[in-house]
Amino acid sequence: MNETFTIPQIQNTLASLGEVYDIVRVVDPTRSMVFQYPRGCSAPVCSEYSCYAVWNKAAQCENCISAYALHEKTRKTKYEFVNQDIYHVVSKYIEVEGRRLTLEIVCRINDEVLLGAFGHNEFIQKIIEYNHTIYTDALTGAYNRRFLAGRSRMTDKADGAFSCSFAMLDIDNFKDINDSYGHAAGDAALIALVNLLQSRIRPQNGDCVVRYGGDEFLLMMSKVSHEVFIRRMEQILEAVNALAVAGHPGLRLELSVGGASQCEREDAPYAELIHLADQRMYAAKNAGGNRLVIPPRP
Repeated sequence: MNETFTIPQIQNTLASLGEVYDIVRVVDPTRSMVFQYPRGCSAPVCSEYSCYAVWNKAAQCENCISAYALHEKTRKTKYEFVNQDIYHVVSKYIEVEGRRLTLEIVCRINDEVLLGAFGHNEFIQKIIEYNHTIYTDALTGAYNRRFLAGRSRMTDKADGAFSCSFAMLDIDNFKDINDSYGHAAGDAALIALVNLLQSRIRPQNGDCVVRYGGDEFLLMMSKVSHEVFIRRMEQILEAVNALAVAGHPGLRLELSVGGASQCEREDAPYAELIHLADQRMYAAKNAGGNRLVIPPRP
């Protein structure tokens, strides 16, 4: 299949594939948008629904193969499900009149041999377990670097006063906690921190917590103003200072936090903003720790 299409060519391709497959669509994974190319129209029409809505999800898929396909200019596959229906999804990089997109082809699985080998519900459970295993940290339940690799390939631009913001958080003197209280206490501290962070975010809006390193975490907030981002991080820092770690009443945590947002560098890829947040986190740590380094809006 060609990778480059004119609008008439993609219209013909979608029509032909639509006669064979259950769902055929063109996706811009950087914005979670679906483009339609109706016959007789000379420009695409943007769907009112996000691409992940077809899977009854409120936020971007953990395993967003279209993001990988777009970044690597290749083809990726996965299984998805809606209620009791299981689907095989193929996503392929394409360009439509210079716009970088992906073509998604979806087919419902009705192979009784395949489903019989696993059992219908068991197959769905294996999909869930697979996504959970490869995209989350086993100890804390936060997302891991593999998940971030897909998300950080996005380059969505800021939307007016709202932007995507990143905070890098590192526990101060974490080695001393392990040495003084034991590694079990250190693990409990990491779990308590992630639980607190996850209680302060909006997963339905695309916010997420990622375990970036041993005691270093990345907090991603979508579509917030720079001022709200700073205020929320100040509130999180205060909450962590007062956080009790179960089973260890004498243990208290302090954080060094650095942040960056798209309002500073609107066209910067996520990876560049994450690096900037990391640099500022180290600046907070070098200044004595237990502090936040996020410059005001430029």
